[in-house]
Amino acid sequence: MTKPEQRKLISERVRSLDPSYMGSASDKIKAYLTDCEEWKRADKIFMYHSTGFEVDTAGIIDAALKADKRVYLPRVISDTDMEFSEYVKDAHLTKGRYGIMEPDAAGEDTKASIKPDLIIIPCVGADRQLRRLGHGKGYYDRYLKRFKDVKKICLAFDVQLVDFTVTEDEDVKMDAVLTESGFIGK
Repeated sequence: MTKPEQRKLISERVRSLDPSYMGSASDKIKAYLTDCEEWKRADKIFMYHSTGFEVDTAGIIDAALKADKRVYLPRVISDTDMEFSEYVKDAHLTKGRYGIMEPDAAGEDTKASIKPDLIIIPCVGADRQLRRLGHGKGYYDRYLKRFKDVKKICLAFDVQLVDFTVTEDEDVKMDAVLTESGFIGK
């Protein structure tokens, strides 16, 4: 099976989920995440602003801000690169290149100046060997190579888990995958 075929198969599974199930599953994922030691120790968290059929991160972002953690969201800056900018409560977000809400360009970009304590990553799919199938542009894989020693947790619904994720050498392995059923690899 190719990566595009696997993306299509997993995406169909996620689209079949009832919205209320996705909401309750996202709440369970948030509870597991905010209870883990890596979260409790983290001050600077790089995460993403969820879209449509992803694990909802709005509650996770709110929980981080309420706990006085610094939250950074990705911003696409070119055809191959993204950077993270700090997000503060009620800051203006704009629709980016792929329709994903991003911090305004005026925000503080991380470049190489800020090292996160924890990185929360989206996926199309994942497996129990902690391999992640992304959306296919390679933004996260290129970016994550900068932070090999930072804990990387991929959020997914159970239906996004597959026996084997099609990967390539440049794909970065996760430290954990978190679903509504709990952690894998932690």
